[in-house]
Amino acid sequence: VAFGAAIHDIGKARVPIELSEPGKLHEAIGLSLLLEAGVPRERARFALTHGQPPGAPHLTLEDLLVQTADAVWKGKRSEPLETALRSHLTRHTGSKDWEVFERLDTILERLTEAADERLAHQASFPVAQ
Repeated sequence: VAFGAAIHDIGKARVPIELSEPGKLHEAIGLSLLLEAGVPRERARFALTHGQPPGAPHLTLEDLLVQTADAVWKGKRSEPLETALRSHLTRHTGSKDWEVFERLDTILERLTEAADERLAHQASFPVAQ
């Protein structure tokens, strides 16, 4: 998960416009870059799966955690993403859904609080197009 969170946007090195504007070109490009560099597909997949709909049946708990890290970094919350993540966590932990909801909500709220500061710091490094 830490690896996926760190590399999921690596394709933006080849599509720098997507550093400041929305886009999906970087996802397939990132996957190709990682595979060409010898990264195993199981790890390289995060470049592609971080942008897929959270309800996609092939997404693993790890994929959903990387998607969640990507969202909260920007201060965003997504009900469909959190629902899919909560479902996986409930199955994997044996906890009750409401318990997972309460813990997850508290953690995500705390993480999103500092997003403006993180994004301002990130924006202080202009990107050459």
